[in-house]
Amino acid sequence: MERLTMFGTGHAAVTECYNTCFALRVPNYTLLVDGGGGNGILRQIKRAEMHISDISDIFVTHVHPDHLLGIVWVLRMMSEKATGRCTVYGHDEVLTVLKQICRNTLSPAVWNYLRANVRFEEVCDGQSLTVGANLMLRFFDTQSPNVKQYGFKAFLPSGKTLVCLGDAPCCEPLYAYAKGTDWLLCEAFCREADKAVFQPHELHHSTVVDSATVAQRLVVKNLVLYHTEDSMLPQRKARYTEEARSVYSGMVCVPDDLETIVL
Repeated sequence: MERLTMFGTGHAAVTECYNTCFALRVPNYTLLVDGGGGNGILRQIKRAEMHISDISDIFVTHVHPDHLLGIVWVLRMMSEKATGRCTVYGHDEVLTVLKQICRNTLSPAVWNYLRANVRFEEVCDGQSLTVGANLMLRFFDTQSPNVKQYGFKAFLPSGKTLVCLGDAPCCEPLYAYAKGTDWLLCEAFCREADKAVFQPHELHHSTVVDSATVAQRLVVKNLVLYHTEDSMLPQRKARYTEEARSVYSGMVCVPDDLETIVL
C-alpha cells in the first residue's frame, strides 16, 4: 500500500500541532521528509505506531529549523538503536548545516556512528534517482524567495505521481512538475479570508485559495494542504476544505497530525 503518514502539519510558529513533516511509505520502503523543529518528532513517530527502524531514508527540503532540527534527533536515535544504514538526501546547504549541527552537538561516539552508517548525498536541481526497490524521485529547486529549497516529484510503484513542494508556493517554473499529477502536496499558510491577520504573502507563503487555484489550473487530481496556522485547529479541516472547493474541483485533503492518507 502507498500512503502518507503526516507527523506534523503546522508552520514554524505553531503550538497546537507539530511542524510539517511526513513519511512517504511504499511497500518495503519509507522516506521521511523533513523532521520538524525538535525531539517532538520522536513522539509523533511513536504515536503513529511507527519506529525509527522503519525509516529507510530521509529527505530534507531546506535549512529552516522547523524542518531540519528534528532530523538531528532521528539520527541520534538511529545511532542509539543501531538501526543500520540510511541515506540523507538534500541540497548542498542542507547537508552542510545538518552535518555541522550533528558534529558539534552530538557525542563523538554518535557522530562516529553516523559517519560510518549514514550517507549524506547531495542532490541537484533536475536530478532523478531510484530509492528502495522501485520509487523514483526527481528533485527540483522550488524557486523559494526565502531560502534555497528543494522539492521532488515521486513516481510511485503503482504508476501514480506525487509532487512535494516543501513549504514553497507553486510558482510558474514548477508547473511542468505539478501539471496533471495525482497528488500535489502544497503549503497553505492560512485561508484567503484570514490573510489580513496572518499576512502569508508578506512571508512568501500562499493562502488556501492561492494553492487551490493553481491546482485547478494544472488539473491536479488530489490536493493536500499543510504547513498552516493553528488558530482554528478543531475546525481547520472543514474550513480550509470549504475554501479550497470554492475554486478547485478535485479532491481536497487537509490532514491532521498523525493522519494517514492512502494514495
